[in-house]
Amino acid sequence: MEAVILAGGLGTRLYPLTYATPKCLIPLLDRPFVSYQLRMLADAGVEHAVLSVGRDYAAIEEYVRAKWAAALNITFSPEDAPLGTGGAFALAAEKLRRPDEPFLAMNGDVLTDLNPAALVKAHRGVATLTTFEVPDASRFGLILVKPTGEVDAFIEKPAQAPPKSRINAGVYVLTRDALAGVAVGAPSSIEHDIFPRLIAEGKTLTAYEHRGFWNDVGTLATFIRASFEVIYRWFIGDVHLFGGERTDYDIFKDLVYIHRGAVIKGPTSLDHRVIVMNEAEVNPATTLNNVVVMPGAVVRAGASLKGVIVGPGVEIAEGSTEENVCIAREGRAQITG
Repeated sequence: MEAVILAGGLGTRLYPLTYATPKCLIPLLDRPFVSYQLRMLADAGVEHAVLSVGRDYAAIEEYVRAKWAAALNITFSPEDAPLGTGGAFALAAEKLRRPDEPFLAMNGDVLTDLNPAALVKAHRGVATLTTFEVPDASRFGLILVKPTGEVDAFIEKPAQAPPKSRINAGVYVLTRDALAGVAVGAPSSIEHDIFPRLIAEGKTLTAYEHRGFWNDVGTLATFIRASFEVIYRWFIGDVHLFGGERTDYDIFKDLVYIHRGAVIKGPTSLDHRVIVMNEAEVNPATTLNNVVVMPGAVVRAGASLKGVIVGPGVEIAEGSTEENVCIAREGRAQITG
């Protein structure tokens, strides 16, 4: 089995974290995000993965070669210019070793416990799309599914969506026929261009409903939510999800995660939903609530943070107050949503 991951997005919705760090290397619970996707593929028996990357991908290649060479055979598909999801999949598919066979394809901001083997087994037609039920589909693309399990239509980000709608979860099985109309090297969107065109041509697209864990970590707000959802799963005992069997961290009640390489100088108040990653430092008389402190960051004494991401290496000044903001060395941005 082969797979393609779109790891080359600019990550503009994650600015300022992605000003200097590729989106796929942003640390989620002390591991680069792409590691969760690569682990899922390796555990499913994928033998060869193609990573679609931007022109400057040296840092991604260095990490992947160092950490994943033994588990997966990995090839890189660099884009000279952004090609969109469809163009990137088409370009990366040129590097597959068995191009006539269906392959797994996934967006670079999907965190899920999906079983890729089950998805492949369910595949029919020119493409199979993973769907996921959400209470509010207004910020996603809504998928209408026939009783036979085939995709009927796409509604892009509807103003009002029915409750418990099924959305495009960003994980697919694709075939050569699905990408046949895409010129290699030309920009296109698999969601807006390719899938609707295939439906219009009468091709069969199958919907595979995933009922487990799924999250889109493409924004600052969803990044925070996904982090604490994973911690919750670990806390209730699902330690094999996303590498939770690691022994380098502790989890406390109220979803407080502390890496054993972090420094906590009490007394301090870690009220609820707090992540302190490796080599970070939290000083006395601080109050943290719904906060992510990334590796090497320092929160000085008396600081009060709520709904904050403290980027790698950032220092929060003594006695300062911050709320609903992401602070990186390269800048800051409000967290909304």
